[in-house]
Amino acid sequence: MKNILLILSTLAYISASAQTMYNLKAAVNATYDGSSMVPDDSSVYTFSGNRYGYDTSPQQYDTLLFKGYASGSYNDVLLTYQTFDNNNNPLVQTTRENQNGLWVNESLIYNTYLSSQKLGTQLQLNWNFSNNDYDSVSFLRNVYSSHAMPDSVIYYLYDPGGWFIQTLQTYTFDTHGNITSETDYYLPGQAGEQRNRIDNQYNIANMPVIRTNFSWNPSTMNWDSTDRHIYVYNSTGLLLLKDSIVSWDATNHQWVNAHRISNTYTGTDRVTSQTENYDGVQFTFLSKDTMVYNANHNLLSDITLYWDQAGMSFQNVSRTRYIYTPGQQLSMKTTDHWDGTVWQYSINDVENRFYYDEPVNVPYTSSNLKLQVYPVPASSYLTLDAGNNVSENYTVSITDMKGILLRQWNEQGKNIHRQIPINTFPEGNYILHIRTASNSATSIFTVTK
Repeated sequence: MKNILLILSTLAYISASAQTMYNLKAAVNATYDGSSMVPDDSSVYTFSGNRYGYDTSPQQYDTLLFKGYASGSYNDVLLTYQTFDNNNNPLVQTTRENQNGLWVNESLIYNTYLSSQKLGTQLQLNWNFSNNDYDSVSFLRNVYSSHAMPDSVIYYLYDPGGWFIQTLQTYTFDTHGNITSETDYYLPGQAGEQRNRIDNQYNIANMPVIRTNFSWNPSTMNWDSTDRHIYVYNSTGLLLLKDSIVSWDATNHQWVNAHRISNTYTGTDRVTSQTENYDGVQFTFLSKDTMVYNANHNLLSDITLYWDQAGMSFQNVSRTRYIYTPGQQLSMKTTDHWDGTVWQYSINDVENRFYYDEPVNVPYTSSNLKLQVYPVPASSYLTLDAGNNVSENYTVSITDMKGILLRQWNEQGKNIHRQIPINTFPEGNYILHIRTASNSATSIFTVTK
């Protein structure tokens, strides 16, 4: 089953009045089969109350109907219902499967929240047709202390013998709330246990500069270095050298070059991203991406080129294009390939279309405070421009789409211009909220890798 949603979002710009956006009504995906775009599937959404879903991966839908395409028509496959608490946190998610025209139970998900509205636990159950009842499948528990993010995430699986811990993730933080260490345990304390760790170092602007990966060596009972990512920024905080990866040579006990990605910008828009591999003597070209944006900093096209050693030049390979509504909501994404002369569809190229319905006002907007975040989508950093030309104290926070607080800090002045490192965020949609004593504004942004 293909991914039913494209993880992309829209640029939100809040100014004199609340911005009008439109709820997502449907998403339709198609794949090129060699002669035409053939539909794959579609997703249809409904919303109610003050819940909204104006980006392309909404979380607060009441119902989601997933349809597969076969024999020239769309056919119902899965139907998901959600209920919510008074804070619009999803409480129960019920999914049913269409079997020969009848809807039958498929799965249940139960969520609980702390008083801070952070997700506390999540229980998943799958329907057992033999027992005519739900069976426990997995259980997730987040453990918090004083930080916005959990100090540990424990994931349990259920088997006939009862619950056992499959994975344990633990985190440590510095005084600014940055993650300094991430440790993953697979089957902790059991046969086949595996461990991995990531250590992060930050500069004075709280931007990551070194990210080192380790794996646990049970023979020596020590952590072995595997690779290291190095990040270099310019004076305004734009990432110039992304993922300069060096690998650990255990024989000679030294770091050796592996590959690097270099970026160039027009203003704050990343317009090229070039990858080079190290051949043991020097870095050699591998590939390059060139990006084009509209006036709202939304990505219009991304062309991937590979280095042709024989011709000593970059050659077009593939292209991704984006089209937006007048309100800057994504309406279509397509991919195609270069045949040596023109761009045309190739096998497995895709077309994703998004359809919008009821207008909604972006919540928490203000009458004076302006907010703009870009680029869309973002991968390593997010640019924040905000202010109202009056010197004030600002509180900036970032949450996921369930409202779980991930990062929070304070700013002061008339206007804010800041590069926010997000390279440690998983892919998905997030909400940035900024407030003063009298105003507030909100924007959704997307992280892709």
